[in-house]
Amino acid sequence: MDANRPRAGARGSLGVTTMGLTGPLASYFGAKEGVLVAAADDSPAARAGVKAGDVIAKVNNEPIRSPADLVGAVRRAEDGSELRMGIVRERKEMSVTVKLERRRWPSAPARAA
Repeated sequence: MDANRPRAGARGSLGVTTMGLTGPLASYFGAKEGVLVAAADDSPAARAGVKAGDVIAKVNNEPIRSPADLVGAVRRAEDGSELRMGIVRERKEMSVTVKLERRRWPSAPARAA
């Protein structure tokens, strides 16, 4: 079984690239804690309004303190479910609802016969 392919009951994808939020970055972005969104192009999060430079501070009212916290929150959710995310953008708190989508896997290259 290919570990990179979805299984029955596969988890959904948020589709963001994040990084931990250090003290200076937190201060700059106006957040106390969370993870910084580095990229969200063409993803469920982007379709919900999440942008690079946003800080994800909460998911379903649970604080997000590290990228591992965010990964755990997404893994606990089923494909197609909605996550309510608290984000900080330009020092202002706001919330968005993201509908998770099945992770898109690249096609395997064709094999020579």
